[in-house]
Amino acid sequence: AITTVENGARDVAALKLALHETAAGRPAFGMVVPGEDDAWILRLQSDLSRNMGRLEDAVRENMEATATAESGRHPELVHYARIAGENLRRHTERGRSIAQAYRTLDAAQAFANAVGIPKLEAEACIVRGHIALDQGDTKTATREAMRALGVASINDMRLRIAGALGFLG
Repeated sequence: AITTVENGARDVAALKLALHETAAGRPAFGMVVPGEDDAWILRLQSDLSRNMGRLEDAVRENMEATATAESGRHPELVHYARIAGENLRRHTERGRSIAQAYRTLDAAQAFANAVGIPKLEAEACIVRGHIALDQGDTKTATREAMRALGVASINDMRLRIAGALGFLG
């Protein structure tokens, strides 16, 4: 039973992890890999905290997720955590230079293309689009949303398709 919002957020994060593992063909909650699953859970908790308006918690959880991912053996988790960090900084560091954000997103997209992780590429595109929109650059924002939509459509990623369409409005 969910007794508090925080416990509820953790329950939802665990559920999202289970769904991710099941979709990826790994048994949900079966073979837990120390550090790797922790990075996913922390990143999901950070996303949930951000969505609930708890930005300080979200920043802390994302920093923990990034550090945990960096200590693991899966570089894609590092990129997911860094993309989430850039998305979070959109909300916490208004008026900052976007050059570092774009370098982080470029690295994630290059990695995603090199190893074939379309979900990572689509996520980077959407965050880049949001950053561009925050800067008033509607042309880049639209281009990135369309790129994410294309990647999601080609790979039959229905939730990413819905997200890209939602971003396009």
